[in-house]
Amino acid sequence: TRLRAARAGSEAQTSRLLPTVALNAASSAASTGLPESVKRGQPDTRALRASLDLQWELDLFGAVRAARRASQADAAAAAAAVEGARLLVQTELAAHYANWQSARLRLSAMDSLLDAQRVLLQLAERRAAGGQSSRLELEAQRAELASLDAQRSSLVLLKQHSERRLALLTGRTPGSSLPELTDAPATLPAPPTSPAGQPVELLLRRPDLAALQSQADAAAARADAAPAERWPRLALQAIWGRQDLHLNGADLAPVPVRF
Repeated sequence: TRLRAARAGSEAQTSRLLPTVALNAASSAASTGLPESVKRGQPDTRALRASLDLQWELDLFGAVRAARRASQADAAAAAAAVEGARLLVQTELAAHYANWQSARLRLSAMDSLLDAQRVLLQLAERRAAGGQSSRLELEAQRAELASLDAQRSSLVLLKQHSERRLALLTGRTPGSSLPELTDAPATLPAPPTSPAGQPVELLLRRPDLAALQSQADAAAARADAAPAERWPRLALQAIWGRQDLHLNGADLAPVPVRF
């Protein structure tokens, strides 16, 4: 919405550099209602007027052009803000996908540890039943199993939370199934590499910095337009028209009008 408003403002400022055309028409009629013998002093009248007005403001001091540059910079800043919002959503999506994938891999490793711990607990129970180990060793194995199970519960919650966030960010109802996750490989994506020695101008690809640059350009253009507003405005105006006058039904020589 802000982008559409900024673009509309830019178009409005651009239109100030173009001529303004107006078509005017008027009609009036007056009847006295008197008899023909006496109404010559107060005749019935009917007047028709039509004109085409053309007005063009001369931007001699550059105020309108500077205002147009400012509005164009505002539109560019709004467009960059839209890209920034889109990039923010993509960043959030990537972050929650990485969290989901991490929780998924850690759950897989945790399940393997739990299976191994259950086997160790069974061995400890057999050793304790046969008198080969103490009760303390058996309770230690049980505590280790409970600790791993508690860690697994937190990983399940993290995985579910990431799935809900991914559903929300992709425009679906939280809790709905995500086929993309079902077919996702069980690996974390490799981070992109950024070689050294990149030119600093690449920073302007960031939408937030591009928006700030456009806002600075808009402010500079408004600063240029402000001094020009102190000077008088000059405009050219031309009018073409026609006026007809009827008195008691008599057409009195239509008159063209030009200014």
